Amino acid sequence: MLVGAVELGFISAPFFVSNNWSTVSDLLLHGSIFFGVSSGLNNNNGDTRVVSKEELNGFMLTIFPQSKCTVEEVSKEGATIRHKIGFEELRRGGTVAGPVMMLVADAALYVAILGRIGIVPLAVTTSLNINFLRKPSADRDIIGICKLLKVGRVLAIGEVWVYSEGLDEPVAHATGTYSIPPNR
Repeated sequence: MLVGAVELGFISAPFFVSNNWSTVSDLLLHGSIFFGVSSGLNNNNGDTRVVSKEELNGFMLTIFPQSKCTVEEVSKEGATIRHKIGFEELRRGGTVAGPVMMLVADAALYVAILGRIGIVPLAVTTSLNINFLRKPSADRDIIGICKLLKVGRVLAIGEVWVYSEGLDEPVAHATGTYSIPPNR
């Protein structure tokens, strides 16, 4: 049931309510408000609708307002995200800190999975493995390109190639697994 919209500065994110919770704080506590689509619309039963990048950006902005990640592209096979790089993301030696690249890999995987199965806030990372391949550029955004390898009933597995924007060679490669809650 469409209930209204959450005003978030320059965007308005429509939201749905289930289980009688109706505020964004309830979403953080209970995972019950679904932005743009209700949970389970995108499943593995032949439904090909993908959650739009606008819906995912609204969801991510609401749930993680501190994040500098934005969804660039989403399809049923994966997603691409961008993380704005500023002084806060740099470490000694003039490079992007490793935890920032891990964040990009994890966020790209999360967005790709939600794009495929619908907005399921309580899907959680169960494993993330990353290999740092080369020094990223300190003056370019970090781009994460996720390809979903398998999406099952309870687990989703994907890989993410992490790049400094505009460069051909990846700076990191990650694989990860998410647990999907049973009652989505």
